Amino acid sequence: MALQTSGLITLQDLQDEFGGSDPIKMSQFYRGGTLVPDFSLNNSVPTSGNIKLSDFYGASKGIEVSYTLIGAGGGGGYGVDNGAGTGSAGAGSKTTLVKDSVTLVDAPGGAGGVNGRDNGTGTGGNGADSTFSTSTGGAGGGANAAGGAGSQGGGGGGGGGDAPSRYDRSGGAGGGGAAGTTRTGVFFTGPGSYTLNTGTGGTSSGGNYAGGKGGNGYAKITQPATRRDEGTNTNLTIDTIFNPTSGNGVSTTGIIYNQPIIGAPLTNTWSRFWDYMYVNRTDENDTNNPYSVTEMGNYDKQGNGRLYIAHKNDYTGSTFYNDTPIAAIQILDQPGTSVLHNWWFNTANSWQTYTAGYQAGSSTAKPGTAPGSLSNNWATVGTGYSTTRFQLRSSTSSSRTGATGGINNPGTTPMTLGQETVGQNSSTNFLFREVSGTNPRYSFNYCRSPVINWQPGYRIRMAYIIGNRSASTYDADDTLFAAIV
Repeated sequence: MALQTSGLITLQDLQDEFGGSDPIKMSQFYRGGTLVPDFSLNNSVPTSGNIKLSDFYGASKGIEVSYTLIGAGGGGGYGVDNGAGTGSAGAGSKTTLVKDSVTLVDAPGGAGGVNGRDNGTGTGGNGADSTFSTSTGGAGGGANAAGGAGSQGGGGGGGGGDAPSRYDRSGGAGGGGAAGTTRTGVFFTGPGSYTLNTGTGGTSSGGNYAGGKGGNGYAKITQPATRRDEGTNTNLTIDTIFNPTSGNGVSTTGIIYNQPIIGAPLTNTWSRFWDYMYVNRTDENDTNNPYSVTEMGNYDKQGNGRLYIAHKNDYTGSTFYNDTPIAAIQILDQPGTSVLHNWWFNTANSWQTYTAGYQAGSSTAKPGTAPGSLSNNWATVGTGYSTTRFQLRSSTSSSRTGATGGINNPGTTPMTLGQETVGQNSSTNFLFREVSGTNPRYSFNYCRSPVINWQPGYRIRMAYIIGNRSASTYDADDTLFAAIV
């Protein structure tokens, strides 16, 4: 974690953050040396010359990131009809992790197999398996047959040769390609954009029976993160995977974040706004108490998509007690300091409501319909009351529920998280779904945002009020749900 940004910093603080040996000396802590990484969080720390403790305000050893890189496999050697071949198949290229044109880690590719070995068997050599699994090397070709391709850094199988017979001369078979080198480890780094270049498998050319192509490289970096477990209602420490698929010989760019992501899988999957929601228990009709603000992190969605919100009527008594005004929704960057999108529901802001009526649900269950299946039944949010769609209003006129108005436009300022943190403005609207008379209990309705571009780590922040009845048994964790499609 980073050092404090003000107040007293001691030599012991530096050693606790960056390590080092006793006796502690300031000369151990130049930026770009063995202890203090040279990245943007540490720009105030000099690389040489005068150095003082105040230079280390906000400095950090960095973000712990684990990596696994596998170079591409070498191609299998070719086989021939007669005699032996010459040379070897092409080697696989290396897999690299790059930031700011500097290669941080690389994993070399494997060597190509020997062409046309005069081994007299007619069968090509198997490609070597990479560390990814025991089945990544390509199979050697049989007599007069091509070798098989490798995968995930495995070597290509050698092409088969011509087995000896009494009528012609035998031909050598190709040797199997070598697997790419594996590099694993942990490094500390700053936030920013990184590029993984996965190696391309080596190939065979010439001869009569081609060797198999080496497997392309593989690359994965992981960063500790936190997300909500839907089954146990607890936080789990997991890995956020950057480029988790097998390599394909091309570059992929992604982000390493400045702090852990808190959220849940949201791509076409409903997730609850869990522990961060509060129930208002004031016994007021259309309360004028402040709005509470909750947040959910986008754990997995990357690319264009809409934010979907589902509201569940989950009250054990009269259904009309479960109106849930939503005054504004903001999308923040991963650090939570910049507002990327601000939807203030005094107006519709291009939001749409589902128009095909409410859908039945059950106790403690998420919506049964995947958000991506809610198609062709959408219209721009209007004003009024409706039990089958979301609308804009400045009051609900219901007993012990609702609000007297929305809030002032938060604009580019992030709304403050917590219970009753944003005051009301009775002359502005909010977004809500009227629940009076809805049947059956536990029914759902839906609204959705305009299409925006998402990145993992974006934060969804919402100002809302759930219920106003002191005797209620609202389940705040089972009222609002989110998904991205």
